[in-house]
Amino acid sequence: MLWGIVLFSVMSWLFFKAMDKKENELEGDNRGIPADVEIPVADTGDPKCGGLGLATYLFNRGEDIGVNGAIESVVAAGVRWERSHLPFRLTNDSAGWEEVRQVLSMAKEARLCNLIVLHGGPPSQRTAEGSREGCNEPFAPTLKAWAQEAVKEVGALVDGWEILNEPDLPTFFCGTPEEGLAVVVSIVEGLRESGVGVPVLLPSLTSCLALDCPEGAAWRKEFIQLLAIEPLNVDALNIHIYSRPPHDALSQLEGQVRGTWMEELPLWITETNTAVNGVGDEAAYGAGMEERLQEILEAFSSSTFRRGPIFWFNLKNGAWNKPTGLLDSRTGMKRVAFRRFGWIAKDFPLAEEGD
Repeated sequence: MLWGIVLFSVMSWLFFKAMDKKENELEGDNRGIPADVEIPVADTGDPKCGGLGLATYLFNRGEDIGVNGAIESVVAAGVRWERSHLPFRLTNDSAGWEEVRQVLSMAKEARLCNLIVLHGGPPSQRTAEGSREGCNEPFAPTLKAWAQEAVKEVGALVDGWEILNEPDLPTFFCGTPEEGLAVVVSIVEGLRESGVGVPVLLPSLTSCLALDCPEGAAWRKEFIQLLAIEPLNVDALNIHIYSRPPHDALSQLEGQVRGTWMEELPLWITETNTAVNGVGDEAAYGAGMEERLQEILEAFSSSTFRRGPIFWFNLKNGAWNKPTGLLDSRTGMKRVAFRRFGWIAKDFPLAEEGD
């Protein structure tokens, strides 16, 4: 076991040293890469979706780069997995579903793999203030029907379903752990009764410490305890890693699921970055990206979890997460880190499970 860890660490070090050499040759002036500059692209001929992906948000409106620009950029980045939230409000009528169908069809035509987050349910699920007060209206049956409708309308274009985004934070889910479990059970039932055969992921939980977000840590702990009572027909665990060291995040989750049906599931990381708000300095951002991905690979080498795909957050600079994206969503200008990401993606190891 010890020799295996040593060998993996040496191989990881050599891999990322090679990335550093390529980056030093290509870094340029740190002001970004024009959209027409050729970027090294990974071979996408492999039928697998791969071990690395990008949070893409194809359904975010009001960004000048548009859907075409986002899809082309994911392809240029050298990955096949893209992750997008499917807003409940977008699918209230047939026109909304047609828009979703067109967007996902464009991604499939580009040979991308779509991981879709069923997120943002009825108004009672979320409050603008990020509070859990006044959230007792039951909405699980509504979301079960929504999941069934989603499979009917666009299921053939989806390569993985993720249930809820960071429900342990009141910003994203307005309900108790019991209500969260009811939602998850209902959506799983809706997906499975509709014949879904692609991976179904448990909710993406954050990895913050009780010191960082005490309410979220307490919610997450109780939620996992409730999940452990009875197995669900799902395919993977799912967490987000930002400010915490990946080894600590995986160790904490291992402890929380040890002895339960969940410990046998592979673990997907559907969001990670160097920090919640990113960094503005180009050199620091690129180096931090490499360091974070290397840390995650090393954490898995000493973990009992099988490694699922890892998604970098994110492709586009948005209004609130401007420093974290690989390109400017208004102009399509690629940051220097985009090129570095492309080199990493070119040889990034496949997921061990669920890709």
